[in-house]
Amino acid sequence: MPSEKNEMLEGALYCALSFILFGSLLIFQTAGQVISIFSSLPMLLAAYRTPFKTAVMSLLASTFLVCLASPANSITYFTFYGLSGFLIGLFARKKFNPAGTIFFATFSCLAIFLIVILFLGGFTGSLPDGKFRQEALQVIDKLELDLLRDLEKSGKSVDEQKVALERFVQVLKIMFQIFYPSIFVFSASCFALIYYLLGQYLLLSYFRSEIVPFSLYSLPWKYIFVFIFSLGFYEAYTYLNHTNLMDMPDSTGGNLLRYSLNILISSLIFYYFQGLAIVNNYFERIKVFGLLALMVFLFLSLILTFILHNPLLALPLAFLFSELIRRSRSTSMAIVVVFVYSVLIPPFLLFLTLLGIFDSWFDFRKLEGVTHESNPA
Repeated sequence: MPSEKNEMLEGALYCALSFILFGSLLIFQTAGQVISIFSSLPMLLAAYRTPFKTAVMSLLASTFLVCLASPANSITYFTFYGLSGFLIGLFARKKFNPAGTIFFATFSCLAIFLIVILFLGGFTGSLPDGKFRQEALQVIDKLELDLLRDLEKSGKSVDEQKVALERFVQVLKIMFQIFYPSIFVFSASCFALIYYLLGQYLLLSYFRSEIVPFSLYSLPWKYIFVFIFSLGFYEAYTYLNHTNLMDMPDSTGGNLLRYSLNILISSLIFYYFQGLAIVNNYFERIKVFGLLALMVFLFLSLILTFILHNPLLALPLAFLFSELIRRSRSTSMAIVVVFVYSVLIPPFLLFLTLLGIFDSWFDFRKLEGVTHESNPA
């Protein structure tokens, strides 16, 4: 049937495009890490626009191609790029709320990733994540050595600074060991958020397809109890046992305390996304696309200059992208920039997280009873 052939061709195109975009990671170093993020979008479009069977075949075929090119990166591609984009496209097609879409995509990918590394650990006798932890701690050690070397080159009295630096590195290692699971949740959920925003922009601007806008992202009100109980357990345990974050006992109670902290941080991540959705909602209302375009231009100018080491090339690219936002009148790309801004500026990140938490009670966007009628990109 011609229509079936067209669907298969479209699926093959998405497969090839995803492989090419992810393959840039193997060719380029810094720029490839940015370009490879877009490798999820073909899988998102495949899940949204083609039949389920075709989309699954496209995902598996692209994973197979990545495995042939770089076996070491095939697990990363499948779980955090291909599968994540596929699930977001699938849930968006069924008109799930963005909160549910991002939440389920995040934890589905993490569950698959955990199953895969446990399966591989059964064959190799060691878990791949253990190697990741070791490499991460080595990076911290290297950072310490580099900073100490810089202090010694300064020629000043650096004994007190060395002590402070060694203490800082020690705290950094402890924090990494405690919040190791939350790092994975944060990474996977941020990928899912960016994929949703980019997919929303593509589907609405170029394919004229319906998708629930990110501005309607809303966690169920019962989700607040996850935050309250995990925070309450941490406060009660540390008060009753006279301990703190830096001095956790290596016992059953200490492990429960670590679990509660990681659940607490994970719950805050999704409230942070709700804060972003509130900002997105107000962007759509006030429609200050000129200001958004200026914000994007300034941000991309700095980032692209750092990546490309060539302002003459970075500034025109930043201008073209910001002009695209101004002309398309899209808030999706602007929210991606706000997201990166907030990650780089901790007080802003904290403000958005608190905004998301208080939205559970105050409903700043007045979403109660609102139905999905229009989809501003």
